[in-house]
Amino acid sequence: MRLPLFATFFMNAFAIAFAQNPLPQFEVATVKSPGPQDRIITLYNYPGGRIVISLYTFALLLHEALGVQRFQIVGAPAWIDSEHFMIEAKPPASSKLSLFTPSNREAPLVPEQRQMLLALLIDRFQLKFHRESKEGVVYLLTKGTQQPTFEPPKHPEYRMFFAGLLGGGNGTVSGGNVTTEFIASQLSRSMGGPVIDRTGLTGPFDFTLEQVYDPADEHDLVTIAQSTVRALGLKLERSRGPMEIIVIDHLDKPSAN
Repeated sequence: MRLPLFATFFMNAFAIAFAQNPLPQFEVATVKSPGPQDRIITLYNYPGGRIVISLYTFALLLHEALGVQRFQIVGAPAWIDSEHFMIEAKPPASSKLSLFTPSNREAPLVPEQRQMLLALLIDRFQLKFHRESKEGVVYLLTKGTQQPTFEPPKHPEYRMFFAGLLGGGNGTVSGGNVTTEFIASQLSRSMGGPVIDRTGLTGPFDFTLEQVYDPADEHDLVTIAQSTVRALGLKLERSRGPMEIIVIDHLDKPSAN
């Protein structure tokens, strides 16, 4: 089957980019399956750029490496959502990361760490992929008629979080140290399509929204997301636009270290 011209272009451009700018790599890295004692999903960031990841699926790993949501990944085997992995990796001493000190162990990965993680996925999982772009439904996150219900962050050095959006709680939705760009990315998971931040607001922010939904009656993630946006004093408008797609061409489960 012949690939569309635009897909061929993306594949060639991506291959050229890799050849001209090889990804930085971790010096030491282990990838293994979890044991019975491993029960908590975490990503910890340590001085010197060392990272420890527990119980992440491949889909979550790819999200950390490329910043893509699950609905943007196509052509992957089903196990990317069911198999979990434990990863510990350390950059070489010659890396700029040797001088890196995160504000706390839950601080987000910096760009060089994300590139190293992608290189690790390519090496250990034999990942091959290309990027495509397609027209589809997108959502625009904009300011509403009222002042947004944001507060200054109490702990701006902590990792961003957005809790309650996926339901299963007591109807409260809260966020800590978040930007509206991060809010948009989290809403994308619930809406099943890209949410683009057009608020013009700068963060970070904290917020707590009580009784956003009735946990006994409401289980629809789209409805919870829309209710959260309204409670924040923002708007979510349906539109159309380009969406980046990550097409998995090859992927294997990693062999034991």
